[in-house]
Amino acid sequence: MSGVALRHRDVQPYLGTAFWGWRIATERCFELLNAFYECGFRYVDTATNYPIDKQPEHFRLAESILQQWIRAHGVGDLRICQKVGSLNNTGGPEHLLNPSFLLLNATYYRNKFGSNLHCLMWHWDKRRDEEAIAKSLEVAADLVAEGIAAGFSGLEHPAIHASHWFEREVSLPEDRADDFSRPYLQLKHNLFQSAYSHYAPFHGRARFIAYGITAGGLKFGESRMETLRARGGQPQKFRRHLDSLQQYLAKAFPQQTFTFHELGMIYASFLPGLSGLLLGASNTAQLEHSLSFWQGRDREHDRKIYEALLAWKKSEGL
Repeated sequence: MSGVALRHRDVQPYLGTAFWGWRIATERCFELLNAFYECGFRYVDTATNYPIDKQPEHFRLAESILQQWIRAHGVGDLRICQKVGSLNNTGGPEHLLNPSFLLLNATYYRNKFGSNLHCLMWHWDKRRDEEAIAKSLEVAADLVAEGIAAGFSGLEHPAIHASHWFEREVSLPEDRADDFSRPYLQLKHNLFQSAYSHYAPFHGRARFIAYGITAGGLKFGESRMETLRARGGQPQKFRRHLDSLQQYLAKAFPQQTFTFHELGMIYASFLPGLSGLLLGASNTAQLEHSLSFWQGRDREHDRKIYEALLAWKKSEGL
């Protein structure tokens, strides 16, 4: 798949790391990175609190595995999106996003990843203190000027961030202006749940990265859906909808079969302002199947599938 032509010119696959070092062993992580890199893709998403296994000793483990691979291969052209703010991976509310902490993280990850660091992203910012948020955003604007893109994930009060970010006047080199005027923003978006409306203040002004496109690992047919269970989900709640969707699509597209993951990628690909799709593959076979989405396919046919998915959602009251 080396040199594959992008199916969606402005949409990139992101290799996710939330299970690295927990449900995915280091050796398998290296295999995923090898396959991803050899296909010509470069965007990798990670966070200080990955893996999300609530084991204190695993704090920063996923990013450390990524660092090991970078050093082993002498790579300098990844585009790593690093989420910061969490002080542990126990699932608690302990977060810190004040200016001094952000500057400390910027220095730390510049040293850790070098030229591979692309974006520093605020993770789970629940603050509503406008002055505190504004001060943090000043740091973000300075980092953009220095070559590190800005991003957000899990904002509880996005209107505050948007108002202070977009009302700010900055003078930037032409090659950095886009990273300021269109910050990255991660959001959950799938057939059953979407945070898109929550981020209305960023509509038309952010580069969205969709995650959770399979609703936590849902699959058609009988499946243990271990990923969803690992996240505390209840797959049985979705069984009726999944059966209904399969029957609906069998009538609408009798000559075609789908996996739920394929449908998740197609559905997310029509999100306005989409910049990336986050892939949580656990082995190279899954990853290669996901990356085949970026090979040449009929976009208009995908649109028909998307419209069928919208019609099905309406019929189910979703």
